[in-house]
Amino acid sequence: MTPEEKLQRKKDSSKKYRETHKNKIKEYNKLPTTINNRQNNRNKLKKQAYEIISNYHNSEIKCWRCGESLIEALTIGHINNDGKQDRLVHGTGETFFRKIISGIRSCENLKIECFNCNCCLENYGKYPDEITEEEFLL
Repeated sequence: MTPEEKLQRKKDSSKKYRETHKNKIKEYNKLPTTINNRQNNRNKLKKQAYEIISNYHNSEIKCWRCGESLIEALTIGHINNDGKQDRLVHGTGETFFRKIISGIRSCENLKIECFNCNCCLENYGKYPDEITEEEFLL
């Protein structure tokens, strides 16, 4: 069976299911679980990020560059700016956090940064205190 035939078969099967289970789908869509699940997922990610920040970086809960200590403003950055390649290998979000917590992914080339420092480095290649007004306005 070709990939196109498999895709068509899957589409037909999904269409048939939707037609025969209209009421079930309608009732399911009325449930408020999608909003609750999103909030639960956000809370879970926050807890995992806090665990990583507090347990795997010598309990220093602050940006290594500027000293920002507000947990909501902290992110996990890559020392060699190789985040794109790392995300391809280790995933993002919960997958990434689970790999760190379980020991599959080490923290050796990670650093704790505030969002401001992380974004400036990504966008300008420099930290906020290194950016001149001329560079910023360009």
